[in-house]
Amino acid sequence: MALGSPSTAADETAPSRRAPLRLPPPTTAGEEEGDAWLDKGPEGDSAAANATSAGVAAALSAMHAAAAAAASSSARSPALAKGAKETTACAEMTPSDEPGVAPEPSPDQRPPPPVHVLPAPLTRSGVAALLRDHLNAPLAVSDVVRECDPPVLNDLPQNPTKVMRVAHEKIHVFPFKDVRKCWLRAWVEGSLARVGEVLENDEEEAGDWVTEVVRLVDMALILAGGVGREATCEWIFAMLERMLEQDEEARERPAKRRKGSGGNDGDYSHRKCSSGWNMPDNFPSSTVRAPPLRNPIPRHENLSLEAFQAHLNTAAGSPNSTNENSLGDLPEPIIITGALDHWPAISDPSRRWSNPQYLMRKTLGGRRLVPIEIGRSYTDEGWGQGIINFGEFMRKYMFRHEGQDGNNDEASDNDGGGGDDDDGDDDESSRTGYLAQHDLFAQIPSLRADIAIPDYCYYATPVPTRPPTTKNATPPLPPGHPSFPLLNAWFGPAGTVSPLHTDPYHNILAQAVGRKYVRLYPPGQRARLYPRGVGPDGVDMGNTSEVDVGEAMAVLEGWDRWSPSPPDEGAEEGAGGRPSEAEAEAEAEAEAEAEAEAWAKGEDLKMRRFDFEERWPDFAGVTGCFEAVLGPGDALYVPKGWWHYVRSLAPSFSVSFWWD
Repeated sequence: MALGSPSTAADETAPSRRAPLRLPPPTTAGEEEGDAWLDKGPEGDSAAANATSAGVAAALSAMHAAAAAAASSSARSPALAKGAKETTACAEMTPSDEPGVAPEPSPDQRPPPPVHVLPAPLTRSGVAALLRDHLNAPLAVSDVVRECDPPVLNDLPQNPTKVMRVAHEKIHVFPFKDVRKCWLRAWVEGSLARVGEVLENDEEEAGDWVTEVVRLVDMALILAGGVGREATCEWIFAMLERMLEQDEEARERPAKRRKGSGGNDGDYSHRKCSSGWNMPDNFPSSTVRAPPLRNPIPRHENLSLEAFQAHLNTAAGSPNSTNENSLGDLPEPIIITGALDHWPAISDPSRRWSNPQYLMRKTLGGRRLVPIEIGRSYTDEGWGQGIINFGEFMRKYMFRHEGQDGNNDEASDNDGGGGDDDDGDDDESSRTGYLAQHDLFAQIPSLRADIAIPDYCYYATPVPTRPPTTKNATPPLPPGHPSFPLLNAWFGPAGTVSPLHTDPYHNILAQAVGRKYVRLYPPGQRARLYPRGVGPDGVDMGNTSEVDVGEAMAVLEGWDRWSPSPPDEGAEEGAGGRPSEAEAEAEAEAEAEAEAEAWAKGEDLKMRRFDFEERWPDFAGVTGCFEAVLGPGDALYVPKGWWHYVRSLAPSFSVSFWWD
């Protein structure tokens, strides 16, 4: 799917209220930079978010809205065939039509030739020539990039890095929603022209030129939505994927055949292009204990579409559905099982997302860039954001405790170098990394083909019966906002936390890999959940609770065991007989230490409960709580306005489908 232009910022309705992330300026040829760009606070702390900067957070919020708007012409109507399953990938972008306004011509109306029609083998010089011919074609008279200063356009062919620097400055001067579209176009044009330079420069033998190409194109997508060159961006990735396949095929041939194949003209040398990531074929087995469920969410096996609509229509009869603040009568949460079994991401052995090797292949050997959160929760001090390549995310955060870190010399060389970086890397990798609330499927359409939008998302949702009565009510969607599903990926290790919050959308949270614990509270309990207000940075956090649900479960319910389950080591076989005097003495000392530790923990819990109840005295009176543990294939329906807390119990991959 083409991403489209994020010219309309969507941060006003971004459910997480995450702070914006500042991007570094582009580097010139020969400059070095690390794999991860982390947002720096005033003292250089990579975990501190700069809430005043314009940047990636707004662009990412706009990305899924732009992608959804692009597919509006092909979105299905609610009148679906019974039991229908969506099996196609995302629809291609079509220009939005306004009454009396002609569609704006796009430079990508004539994209480069498809990969499958090009003669093999593909070479750097051949791909560079095709890309140059495409980029040098005359721009449409109405192309907004012409609104840039003439010197900027004149510099494009010979100095694209300079154009990127100017565009970078212009994009970051204003709030993202106020950035002129011409500068987004300039950023994209400069990025792709720079790609052409990298492809043509056969002297770049020392570095991984594929990684540099991926970085340039992904930043064109992440920062500017690839505006005007969406198809070209996808074409470049398709070319690289085919060249990676060529490289793999070449390595599988006998050595003598490789020697005779010829290596000139920039052919795809595996030494330069293989990323070297060596991932196992499954995620770590470590899990986090799940608490006992006191009020489980009802489960329905392969619920029919008619039954789901009936559930929505009978919402008014539920004592928990009334939202005193804004949303009128709403349905209750339910879990639908069996409805995702046809997903290749779950059921196809060759495309399962539970196989890290497959995910690495779909991200060009782990080279694709992704935005991540660093820290336990976005409400914590020291939480931050960054952009990192997918393979590095896997190594640092998904496999860090297993001794399966996929490390390699090339990756180490690209970390920035120097002893100081090593210390920083250790500190960073000791924290949780989370690929959260990102439209990964607009960025990597081939992953989108592994899933399907549940048909439930196309059915009519309840209409509020009363207008909002408090200033903290969930804000309405802006005019013209897409009402059909918006997709987001949630991928991370065990222990990731989404704090208690509410969203302005109905949501189906589909679990593809791993297990997650979820707890939900009805909208009418809002006052007892202590919503946050506007922070000192001006960010409205009214959709997020001040209460740490994990702490509440510890002090009010006695559940404080969010630690990994110990491995089943089995019974040790000894020589038999009675323990020696030394062994008995050691056992007695261990028991005494355990008793002392338990007493201290009990006293600590008493103090924590006292502090908790003093700070949030009304939380203990919350009613209507639901709980569940989601596993692969489960689809949780979260009605709009319901507060929910989510904690991963194992390495986990989920997809949320928001609609209204």
